[in-house]
Amino acid sequence: MNKLFLILCFSSSIILAAVPTETLKETYSAISNKRQLLVDKIASLKAENRLKLEVIESNRKSNQQTLRELKALKASSYETVSRYNQLCQSLNTDKPIQYLDESLTKATEKINKVAPANSEVFLKDGSSIQGKLTQYGPIAYFESTDQGIQGIAIEQNDIFLLKEVKYGPRLFPVYFSKKEALMDTESSFVEHLKKGKVAIIPMIILAIVCLFVAIFRSLALVGIVKKQYEVEVKEIAHVCSDDKGKALGLAQQLPRPLNTIMVEAVKHHHISKEHLEEVLYERVTLEIPTLDKWLTVLAVGASAAPLLGLLGTVTGMIHTFALITQHGSGDAALLSSGISEALITTEVGLVIAIPALIIHAWLSNKVSRSIALTQKGALIFVNALKVK
Repeated sequence: MNKLFLILCFSSSIILAAVPTETLKETYSAISNKRQLLVDKIASLKAENRLKLEVIESNRKSNQQTLRELKALKASSYETVSRYNQLCQSLNTDKPIQYLDESLTKATEKINKVAPANSEVFLKDGSSIQGKLTQYGPIAYFESTDQGIQGIAIEQNDIFLLKEVKYGPRLFPVYFSKKEALMDTESSFVEHLKKGKVAIIPMIILAIVCLFVAIFRSLALVGIVKKQYEVEVKEIAHVCSDDKGKALGLAQQLPRPLNTIMVEAVKHHHISKEHLEEVLYERVTLEIPTLDKWLTVLAVGASAAPLLGLLGTVTGMIHTFALITQHGSGDAALLSSGISEALITTEVGLVIAIPALIIHAWLSNKVSRSIALTQKGALIFVNALKVK
């Protein structure tokens, strides 16, 4: 076997040695060129394959979008058909458009037969407009003298009211009197608050809490010390050494919290003045939280209400700018809701904060004066005692 392999190798060496070098180079170059062509062709096929895959993916997404649009169109079609059927039922006809056209034509023909009368109507701002009012049955057609304002009037309470007229590119309400215009612009308190939207809810809760705290603390502070009881305190100090029972009776007749302090002073009148001062100071300190109870809620309410109003103002302005972005700034009616929300929340916040601040200041001053008079009464009692 090894001999055969050696013979084959020797034979191949002889054959290769017999082939010229140029021929080997040409053969190698041809093979390399064919290999490069095959590589280029494979790369081209891969690129074409990627493009086809991208086209297939794009078509798939387009088909999905088309299916979604078809579903939305189908749902819209069902809704349109349902409204059309409701219109047919309400008009008792299977051709509502033709029926409305015929009715409008007949009404127009009849209206044209009636001579128009000069009349005066009023806009919401109270300004009046002169024009012609063509009346037929419960319906009338108004046209201003300069023909710039036109609209339909409907009979209500024996008068014809132009609820909507074409004033330039828009429709505006029209009234026959300034009183009616003012009454229509007025809204109830609840409707006024509803314009503030979500920000009004925590403000109403805060207002209710502040109201209850103000009423509760005002009632709780009725009967506290309001003036100086120097004579009474000195009398108690002079009597307590001889008749402790009478001194306790006189002390209990004093207003709060001076009565509590004086009762405590009578009970400890036998101790030294330094010790008695400490006892009375401790007792006064314990009375302060009772008098100041819940007043912090009013202070927080007075501070938080304007902040909630500012929050509503910010949200209202965001709403306004969102409407401006979508619809532009030409239509003031679209912007009124955001502006109303901004202004009403600020108004309500101030309406809550101002009374809360005033009541908190009044009650705090009342408590501070009561504590000062109580401390002064305790000092008068200590000084009126016999020196120990």
